[in-house]
Amino acid sequence: MYAYDNYYYDWTGNGWLYSTDYYGPWYLLPATSFLPLPLEYGPPPPTYPYQPYFFWWRSRVAPWYQVHHPHWWFRHHADMAHYRIWRSRVIPLYRGRPFYRGPMHPVFHHPYPVRRIAGPVMRGRVIHPVVHPIFRPGF
Repeated sequence: MYAYDNYYYDWTGNGWLYSTDYYGPWYLLPATSFLPLPLEYGPPPPTYPYQPYFFWWRSRVAPWYQVHHPHWWFRHHADMAHYRIWRSRVIPLYRGRPFYRGPMHPVFHHPYPVRRIAGPVMRGRVIHPVVHPIFRPGF
């Protein structure tokens, strides 16, 4: 989960959800939303020594990085074998510049592309989707 400018962002299903509260409810980003610049590349790789984030990132986000950032993946995929290898080789590269990714290009451009998923996302509270009276999706 990431926080920026009184909004919370969560990576789910290879896309971003947002909320104004830490515990939800969570919504898909509308087409008029702007992501914070570091999140346009996807969830940031572990750049600080925090082992739980490394394991979450490696299992949930690393396969997505392999597809969308192949050059970055080629440079760092061998270092993901063990946390101590990542901590000794990769984290020092990003120290002092946590969002530097070299020649990578943003995957999510402004405005954020809305992806349809099956039904609303529910986390604790039920979300009732609101359909704008002028815009009726896909009928």
